[in-house]
Amino acid sequence: MKQIIYSTGVFETELTITPPAEDPSYNAPYRAIIRQPQYELRKTSNCLTKFIIEKGDDAVLHDLTIKSDKAIKDLKDGLILLDECKTICDKEQRFRRMYRAAQNNHSDVCENIQYIEIADETSQGCHALYRFFDGVIDGTIPCKIGEVLEQKYNPTHCQFSPIKIVSNNG
Repeated sequence: MKQIIYSTGVFETELTITPPAEDPSYNAPYRAIIRQPQYELRKTSNCLTKFIIEKGDDAVLHDLTIKSDKAIKDLKDGLILLDECKTICDKEQRFRRMYRAAQNNHSDVCENIQYIEIADETSQGCHALYRFFDGVIDGTIPCKIGEVLEQKYNPTHCQFSPIKIVSNNG
């Protein structure tokens, strides 16, 4: 299973203009030097996320279902505690929700990530980044225009691996 995070493509544009500063080395009265204003153009987009089924995910779901059923049976027999059973069943339910979302090609809003494209007066072209902010972690990942983020699910640890940038060329 992998999770893809990408821009909605709907941008809110913010234009910041800084007026030209006076040039103290220019002493002629009543004359002005006209300069281009400095600017930064930011296009900010919210992100969407969706899951994609990969080879072997059927077996992972089957394995988690067997473990969940066994945990419920062991709980009834008094072999494990309720907390242990709940942890095992939660892992199976989480994966099953992701699997169903992937089957239905369902996209969902990614609350704590924004995609930002930036252009400025340097004429060095546009660049982009993903910004994370969840109350604890606040950071950015630079990327090329239109690239997506990808996380791979690790069934051994029942969690996703660190996010990486994926080129949309292939």
